[in-house]
Amino acid sequence: MSIRISRIFFFLLLLTGLSTVAGYSNSESEQFNSVSIKIIDEVLLKGAHHSKWSHDSIIFSSDGKKLAILVSDTYYVVEVKDIKDSTKVKKIFSTSDTSHLRQWVPDNKSIIIEDRLYRPNEKQEDIFIIVNTVTNDSSKYPITKKSKSYNEALWYMIKTSDDGKININHPEDIEKDNALLKEGMVPYLVNQKKDQGFHYRITDEENEVWIKTKNKDIKILDKIGGIYERELSLKGDRLLIFFEVVGSRNTKKKACIYDLNTNGLYDLPQGGENYTWSPDGDWLLYSKSDKLVSISRPESEFKRIQEGEIPYFDWEATSYSLSDLFLTSWDGKKTIQLTKDKEGEKTITLEGPAAWSKDNKIAFIYTSFKYEEIEQPKEGTYLILKNAIPSYGIKLAEVLFEEKK
Repeated sequence: MSIRISRIFFFLLLLTGLSTVAGYSNSESEQFNSVSIKIIDEVLLKGAHHSKWSHDSIIFSSDGKKLAILVSDTYYVVEVKDIKDSTKVKKIFSTSDTSHLRQWVPDNKSIIIEDRLYRPNEKQEDIFIIVNTVTNDSSKYPITKKSKSYNEALWYMIKTSDDGKININHPEDIEKDNALLKEGMVPYLVNQKKDQGFHYRITDEENEVWIKTKNKDIKILDKIGGIYERELSLKGDRLLIFFEVVGSRNTKKKACIYDLNTNGLYDLPQGGENYTWSPDGDWLLYSKSDKLVSISRPESEFKRIQEGEIPYFDWEATSYSLSDLFLTSWDGKKTIQLTKDKEGEKTITLEGPAAWSKDNKIAFIYTSFKYEEIEQPKEGTYLILKNAIPSYGIKLAEVLFEEKK
């Protein structure tokens, strides 16, 4: 889920009217006011079972006082004030490794999980699971799919009524007088390819993206592949879409922003993932990978894993993407790198999914490898870390914006 912060100079477009598909605008990175992050606290997740293929994620509660964390197939909760103390990180739920952490319920007591159930010789069943983080009680809400899109559950709107009832609505079922449409929009997917068959992949899809407003429905994207992320800004007037490009031989992903105020589409820098809005909707936090690290580890570390002193890693996967945190303006015009490994410390850190709270704090998952030697082959983009010892945890930081004088 997502949130945002700060101000930015508008990138203007000539518009052709709200009835047409929005036009693209590419904007180049340029130097801007100094932005940095200050690490406040961190906690190690000892004994967590980490896989490079898992959908690890983290989100703040709406009041900014709690964090929900997904590591592989296990969900944890910790109060922000207790983040230094690993004993206060509470395990609340486990499910399949295909699940996603969707959002907090507005009362900040429960989280919503999106999961996919597989049964032999049957089609997949998508469900939402509501988990009470205080009692650990859970309840399931089946999803009635309206298309063959692999990630259709991304588009369902989840709201809580005044009496505490959870309402899960498909965007097409939302009426024009719904409170969600007063100032913002509700995005939805139209699946154009109807013949994928039983074993289709997200890369086989062909989709349109539409938005519903209080006045009309507008098509904003046409003939795109499967969608990995769809995030509305807190005000609901800007929409992130991270999707597969149709027709690319190798897997190619692209991220763009649709801005309701200008009816414009804006490309974001390439190579990013795990996007998170700032509270004011002017910035996006994301991670970006540029190299791979290949790992070897000392035999002595396996005993420490068994005793829960360090996290378990799926070492059949001995390579990981070397990633850092970046910040970009909503229109992609301004970009800055927030994290970078310091030379000479014999540690490489991979910064992963992040969350941004209303009080301008960010929390992000990280993986560090302390190594004895590092080697870069003459060919290829791999770094080889010898006798690497992993650590895995959460860092809490503050975003610092320095205005130009």
